[in-house]
Formats: sequence, structure tokens, C-alpha cells
Amino acid sequence: MSNAVRIERFFPLDSKELFSYFVEKDLIERWFAPAEMTLIMREFHPLSGGRYSYYLRGKQGLWPCEGTFREVKPYDTIIMFDAFLIDPEGNVQLSNIDTHFKFIEGTDGTTLSMTQTGFFNSEAESAAEISWNQRLSYLSGLIDDEVKGNLEEPQPRTGHKTETHIN
Repeated sequence: MSNAVRIERFFPLDSKELFSYFVEKDLIERWFAPAEMTLIMREFHPLSGGRYSYYLRGKQGLWPCEGTFREVKPYDTIIMFDAFLIDPEGNVQLSNIDTHFKFIEGTDGTTLSMTQTGFFNSEAESAAEISWNQRLSYLSGLIDDEVKGNLEEPQPRTGHKTETHIN
């Protein structure tokens, strides 16, 4: 494996509009959780030096994540540093993940270029690639519906749930 996940995806929005789906809490909550998971957002301050903290709740339990926005350049770049405490097989491990998003505006929309590094093993890298492709597909579908005017009120995808606290 390459020790990095690299994905490029085109969206039919200008960079300002696409960027908002990554920095506005109400928008990110609508697409960010992978399939079969619930997003529990605890803290979200998308500015350079700002912090974020969330849980993903799934069949295997809670997956906590917290991190820092290392750099946020409006409509251009987001660099995040995650500290995941992962327990997929009963073992808690710390993984320091760097995620870089670059928003490249073109004439018909924006290409999102994402690179993620710092995986503790190849299985985690593979899982991240699958997860990001799912998430970006959810985002693409959400944007397509909104561009076409198919959503009367903002709704999370089917089966997607968000919570603001832990029960």
C-alpha cells in the first residue's frame, strides 16, 4: 500500500459553495458519517488552530476522534490533524492522521483533491479509502439533489443520523 489515500472528485459548485460543506456544522452533519454510522458532533471550530471532536457510533461501538484544523484558507485549503482511538477488535490504538483538502475551481465547478496519511496499518488505510469514497458519494448525491432543487428542507441521507450529545 502507498500509506496514503488520495481521492479526487469533481463537484458542480464553485469553490466557495463546496468549501461550505466542509466548514459549516449543519452541512457537514448531513454527509460526513460513513454508512451504518451515526455522527455525534461535540466540538467544531473550522479555523486555523481550531479544534473538533466527534464520535462515530456504529455496530462496533463508539469511535472517538478529535483533532485540530492546522490550516484553513477559505475556498482553497483545509489541513486537519486527527487523533483516532480505534477499537475494531478490542484493542485501543492511537493513530495520527493528516488530511489535506484542496479545492481547485474550474469553469464548470470545483475539483476536490484529498490526501490522507498516517495510518497504523494497511487495513486502516483500506478502510479509510472505502469510507472517504462513501462519504464523498453521499456529498455528491446531496449536492446533486440540491442543485436540481429536489430537497424542500435540508435532510440527512436516508439512514444517516446526527446527535449533539452522548446518551
